[in-house]
Amino acid sequence: MRALEGSAPAQPAVAEAPRSAAVPEAPRIAARHARGMGPAARVTHMAESEIDTAKLAPRALVTEIERTRTELARTIDEIADRVSPSKVAQRTSQQVRVKVSQVDPLIAGAVALAAVSLTSYLIWRRLRK
Repeated sequence: MRALEGSAPAQPAVAEAPRSAAVPEAPRIAARHARGMGPAARVTHMAESEIDTAKLAPRALVTEIERTRTELARTIDEIADRVSPSKVAQRTSQQVRVKVSQVDPLIAGAVALAAVSLTSYLIWRRLRK
């Protein structure tokens, strides 16, 4: 009767399954499909080559495969170099050095003067006690 009085509508009489009984994976699977990461997204296709391998002799095909392996190895080495923590740290420190070297000499002089002044003040205060 309360629903007739203008308050919020009553809850439906249909019993819902408890959350634990529902499939928790369904929303995530649907979201993966929506983002293009479903089962079809896992299919990988062969890389296209500049050479038509159907017309190559077996020896030329072996040579092409070896060349491709060499290129792949080089690419993997470059990727490993880019993500190596020590290389990332080296590149970052090099970038900091470059930015510091580009600081205006007037600003660097002001910072040095402030550091010397602060140090002198701290020494003077300690000697005064």
